[in-house]
Amino acid sequence: MIESKDEKKFYEHCQKLEKETITIILDSRGRQFNSVYFSKTWEQLTTQKMKDISFIVGGPYGFSHEPRSDLTLSLSSFTLNHELVPLILLEQVYRAYTILKGLPYHHA
Repeated sequence: MIESKDEKKFYEHCQKLEKETITIILDSRGRQFNSVYFSKTWEQLTTQKMKDISFIVGGPYGFSHEPRSDLTLSLSSFTLNHELVPLILLEQVYRAYTILKGLPYHHA
């Protein structure tokens, strides 16, 4: 996870991401999914191009302009502390994986 309080350096870093990199922006204005639909979206993204995956977390005021992304995702309609985001995101990615593999983790 890369944190930058310098907006200029942040956007420079985003521009260096390779086109083969799956880029997912986490922002309160992004799309919300249920777990099953997210697992399908995750499968589509990761089968298209699977070099690296970059998750970009918006600051408290979002982005002044959005970097290139394959998906802009909102984890909740609640405002979340940026330190909780990696934990919630990791759990949802794990849940998506178990749904796709038919493992008994997700109960809906």
